[in-house]
This record gives sequence, structure tokens and C-alpha cells, in this order.
Amino acid sequence: MIIRAENGELVLTRQIDHGHESGILARLWGNETFARPIPFDELADACGRHDEAWRYLDEKPSVDTQTALPHSFLTMPLDRLLPAYRDGAERIARDNPYGGFLVAMHYQGFFNQRFGLDQGLIGRTVDDSNRAQVQEYLSAMEMM
Repeated sequence: MIIRAENGELVLTRQIDHGHESGILARLWGNETFARPIPFDELADACGRHDEAWRYLDEKPSVDTQTALPHSFLTMPLDRLLPAYRDGAERIARDNPYGGFLVAMHYQGFFNQRFGLDQGLIGRTVDDSNRAQVQEYLSAMEMM
């Protein structure tokens, strides 16, 4: 769930809808000065489905007891989030292996500063309380 305040009210956007919009924008890539990425169709599909993991999480949102807001990708308990990430990437990979690989990397990036490329990126805190759980997830995703 993407959560933002607007005019004193909360606006909730399902991650899956955000992903769909991203796919629409990705299909517009390419012009006389910016070539379409290759393979284009697989990449555009991955953009449109990059938050597939949230399809079922957002159908039954849970509430963060500390904020009384629905969980976001930063606050969703790992015992719900990590299996959803794995399932989402695997569902995409069934019909788009390259796209599934890209989406798996997207999910992994939340836990490893985008593979060490972005130290300032917002992501999940990995500490002693969840390090083993996150490492098990990252290892499983590398085998995908």
C-alpha cells in the first residue's frame, strides 16, 4: 500500500495499481534520442508487474499498530512480505523469465541498497533480529 496525506486525508494506492501505471509509462519509452531498451516487451511487462507481490497483501491489508496506518513496503512484517516477494517474482517468471529476474532484483534491492549501488536508498533495516530471515530470502531469490 502506498500511503500519502492530501488535504488532511489519507490517500491509499494499491501497489498493484502503481505497478500497472508504471507499465503504461514503460510502454512509452523510446524516441529519436532515447532508444527502447532491449528486450523491450519483457522489460515493459516487468515494469508493469513489478509490485505483483502486493496483489494479495493489499487485498487484505494489515495495520501497523505503532502508526494505526496500513502497512507499507517499509513496515509490512517480514513474515508476510518475504513470501509475497518470492511468490510475486515466481509468478512473473513463469511466463516472463527475464521479467521475473528483474522483479526479483527489485525486491532484493530493498534489503541490499540496490546491490550496493545506492547507499542512500530507502529500504528495510536489516539488524540482528531479522538478519537470518532476510539472508535466507536473499539466498533463495538468487537461486530463482
